Amino acid sequence: MFVQLPVINALLGISFLTTGILSTLLLIRSRVISSTFLSITSYGATLWILAMLVFMNVDNPLIVIIATKTLYIAGAVVITGFIYFSNGFISFDLKKNLKLISGMFVLFLISLFYIIFTDKVIDGVEFLNGEKIVNFGDFYYVYGIYIILGAFLGYYYLIKSFGSVKDKLKERQLIYIGLGTIFSITCGLLFDIILPFTGNFSFYWLGPVLTTIFVISISYAIFKHHLFNIKVITTEIFSIFISVAVLVDALIADSRLELILKLGIFVIVAIFSILLIRGVINEVSSREKITRMARSLKRANVELQKLDKAKSEFISIASHQLRTPLSIIKGFISMILEGFYGSVSDQAKDKLEKSLESNERLIKLVDHLLDLSHMEGGKMKFEFSKISLIKLVESSVEELELQAYKKKLKFVYHLPKAKEIFVRADEEKIRQVVINLIDNAIKYTAKGKIEIFLKKVGDKAVFSVKDTGIGIERGGIKHLFDKFIRGKKVARIWTEGVGLGLYIARLIIETHHGQIGVKSKGENKGSEFWFKIPIFKNDKGK
Repeated sequence: MFVQLPVINALLGISFLTTGILSTLLLIRSRVISSTFLSITSYGATLWILAMLVFMNVDNPLIVIIATKTLYIAGAVVITGFIYFSNGFISFDLKKNLKLISGMFVLFLISLFYIIFTDKVIDGVEFLNGEKIVNFGDFYYVYGIYIILGAFLGYYYLIKSFGSVKDKLKERQLIYIGLGTIFSITCGLLFDIILPFTGNFSFYWLGPVLTTIFVISISYAIFKHHLFNIKVITTEIFSIFISVAVLVDALIADSRLELILKLGIFVIVAIFSILLIRGVINEVSSREKITRMARSLKRANVELQKLDKAKSEFISIASHQLRTPLSIIKGFISMILEGFYGSVSDQAKDKLEKSLESNERLIKLVDHLLDLSHMEGGKMKFEFSKISLIKLVESSVEELELQAYKKKLKFVYHLPKAKEIFVRADEEKIRQVVINLIDNAIKYTAKGKIEIFLKKVGDKAVFSVKDTGIGIERGGIKHLFDKFIRGKKVARIWTEGVGLGLYIARLIIETHHGQIGVKSKGENKGSEFWFKIPIFKNDKGK
């Protein structure tokens, strides 16, 4: 013998513990029938190792014969379980696989019968120069063919599964299982079926040891690349080791009292281990649920972004298509009003002016939609430059004061104390915000006054519009600057709006690294809209 018996025993002992624990965990963790077959295969390997330990260390002829026959029974268990597993790895249909299950089970029972009850497979064991030599019967070659063909049938099913699998998880599992299986079972066939048939028993023990690689590889494939968290597996292995150690310590007690005390400790440790494992499983399950929910939310968010992008593109295209005919209509109405096509009666002129106003509102709405689609799509171009905010506000006030006087509103612009307030901004975009806020104040104020303020506060330029209009209902301020949001009372007073003006104003101000907001004491108590943006860095305020 090339390797000393203590070394062989150590290797077999480690292999037995490893395969025994992993086989148990595989059985506990089985969720589908194919995994159950996998655990049966692993238990077959565990039985094979145990039988080899007995064969190598016991000299009693009867026990040696039992151990030898058990070796070949375990081999049949391993091959049968391996075929069932590899055939049903992707999906196991009991009706579809009934012939395979029945046929392999019959062959397994026949093998068991000939191994246990006859000498046709194992004829006996000879002790020769300190070594045990197994004598084989006439049917040993039939058994050998059965095992070899069974192994290759299992390989065929695994290769077939690899060719048809579409799931990346199962593909990775197949790689680990395939490599571990082909190596360890091939070694088992060589060292325990083929070489012994030629009379070479020098490596007889090596087959069971190398089978551990098969159990480790399939366990790794299932645990590492499935829902079985390594934290749970580690906890279970640790708990099993501790419990077994405490039980062994109890069984070798020197007195009955010590035995009772240590058995009590074992029960406590066992209960604690069960609770610990359950706690870890619950923790891992909760974490996995949260992870799955996060992935689902991420996928949903991606879909929403796609829908939002499609919506913005649709709005952009539709708005472009609408703006051209609206501009043409506006041009023709203006030409008719100016008498380009002849004189127009006062009654017709009144209708045309109202049509022109409605057309102008539609153009403004289309402009808002275009701005919205451009800003949300990241296509809005901003041309930043140093501008005088005082001049911009003054020109905007002059543009809208006639509209306020028509409604008989007191319209006051409070001049800023600073001689100049320069900001780095897109002049047209900021003008759009200023006009929108003043225009809204005029629209929603039936009587009273509108006050416009511009001042410098620290390193910010602050613009505000204060009115005595309809105010804002309680809870309405929170979402006022969101998309397509309008107050209930606002919608009744001005039906043409769609709730985009303030939303676009917010986006513009935020692009300028500023803030926008509103204050109101409630309905019919007026409101004050404001925004602030950074002052131009080189402006000293002089």
